[in-house]
Amino acid sequence: MIKFNDLTLIHLPLLNDFKLDLEKSVLESDFVLGESVAVFESRLAFSEKVKHVVSVSSGTSALELILRKLNINKDSKIIIPAMTFTATAFAPVNLGAQVVVCDINLSTGNMDPVQLALLINSDVSVVIFVSLHGRLDGLEDIAAICKKYNVVLIVDGAQSQGSYLNNKSIGEYCYAYTLSFYPGKNLGTLGEGGAICTNSESLAIEISQARNWGVSTDRYHSQFWGGNYRLPTLQARFLSTKLNYLGDWVHQRRIIAKEYERNLPQTLLLAEPKHENHHSYHVYSILVEERDKYISEFKKSNIGYSFHYPRAIPEHEYYRSKVLDPLGFPNSKIWAKNQLSLPIYPGLKNNEIEYICEVINSLHGS
Repeated sequence: MIKFNDLTLIHLPLLNDFKLDLEKSVLESDFVLGESVAVFESRLAFSEKVKHVVSVSSGTSALELILRKLNINKDSKIIIPAMTFTATAFAPVNLGAQVVVCDINLSTGNMDPVQLALLINSDVSVVIFVSLHGRLDGLEDIAAICKKYNVVLIVDGAQSQGSYLNNKSIGEYCYAYTLSFYPGKNLGTLGEGGAICTNSESLAIEISQARNWGVSTDRYHSQFWGGNYRLPTLQARFLSTKLNYLGDWVHQRRIIAKEYERNLPQTLLLAEPKHENHHSYHVYSILVEERDKYISEFKKSNIGYSFHYPRAIPEHEYYRSKVLDPLGFPNSKIWAKNQLSLPIYPGLKNNEIEYICEVINSLHGS
């Protein structure tokens, strides 16, 4: 069986390190917002080429906290891509904002700048760009459009650890961006976690307070809005351990992606990123017709697979009445129907990649 993702391949070699991380937390009785959290944030800021990183309890929390600090409410209009994980929609919807969906570029999966230019105006408070699957193509154009209309740009970078744009941080193009440390991510916890990355010192300070009950100096004096959005110290230690290997893991993902691109039919492939470091390949996608045929053969051939994602945001029952789609989302519908995610992770063997490609090639055109 070729698993869709096999985390044991990266976790088992680090098991002794993880045990030491746990031992330190126990011996020091250091469990919440300890020194190791600050160390991890500093190291991650260096890795992400950004001035400030504030760790929080999840990627979803990270989005909500930024929007709260921007005073987003029922009078705010926010544009998000129609094709994304539901967390992107949950945060603004949860705050009562008017949420408008923008279609994607079919060749990248990212927000379409052409449709955004038709949707945006001075009434829009925030645009949330999603680096789908770890890909940053289109961000430059989106940033330019937002700047023209003086609209705040946030990047939901939940899948983009290890991605850079023109060798610059994502933070060079937006007010702030978020990361998720869900276990399957390129850099994942052994639990839950997230972070906010920004070059704004004032935002970093405000988020640091908000994640810990609105406390500034006196731990029993909530001076601002806040709640429990903290990253446990133990998870910060695990993340620091794994951060040592992130560059190599992303490099391995890019090598696997190149093998797919060399061996799969061009008609199934998405557009190649303009530069290698624009994509960290958290997910490797192809677009296939008659997807059920591929799924059936993958099951017979013991090949793992997934969908990212099988329905657009307006097609979710809960969000159907909570988002607006004034220009429609035809590309997102095609993506939802035809997108197929292939195995891609450090440790995936060459003969396994070859086998996956053989199965796909045998199906293509059959």
